Amino acid sequence: DGAVVGTVSVWPFDEVTLHLQQMAVAEEKRRTRVGAKLLAHAEDWGTQAGYRLMIVDARVGAEGFYLKYGYSQEGEPFEKHTIAHVRVTKRLR
Repeated sequence: DGAVVGTVSVWPFDEVTLHLQQMAVAEEKRRTRVGAKLLAHAEDWGTQAGYRLMIVDARVGAEGFYLKYGYSQEGEPFEKHTIAHVRVTKRLR
């Protein structure tokens, strides 16, 4: 209906790696696959642009979302902007 319900932001990390820096979905639209669609769109865009790897610094507690879509946890949790995060990565098609 023209309302913004989610957003995703990706930036090049290097020549072959894309960094998903931010993703958000309106609270009332969570669990409706909006996040899954945004993630798939970011991955498809990255693949078409020639990137081979996606990295995400996910908030601890949100990493399960990414693991469900084929991401793997890399390393231990770390603080970013005073919030605990964990890096997850996925090879793009």
